Amino acid sequence: MLSGAGCSVREKIRSPAIGFGKDVVEGVHHYDAFERARAQDLIDADTDYSDLLLHVFGFTTTNGRFVSREEAYNIARASGQVKRETRAKTFASEVLYR
Repeated sequence: MLSGAGCSVREKIRSPAIGFGKDVVEGVHHYDAFERARAQDLIDADTDYSDLLLHVFGFTTTNGRFVSREEAYNIARASGQVKRETRAKTFASEVLYR
């Protein structure tokens, strides 16, 4: 949690994202991030979504960090973004829009 000058701001999940090395592409959901990465020529036009297993699917936070699904779950739970517990203990973009 960030704090200072009488205020405190809890980190929250901002957006689904995919990491491509040092590049991180955000989207409304992970497939949208995939399409945006394709438009930015970070992946070949003939690359299929299912071919992205070597890349990291995660989330960006309100603090500007790129985190894994597991860390995103913990952040979202602590900030009240998880309304219903799951067995998987990982975060999915669909949770942000319910």
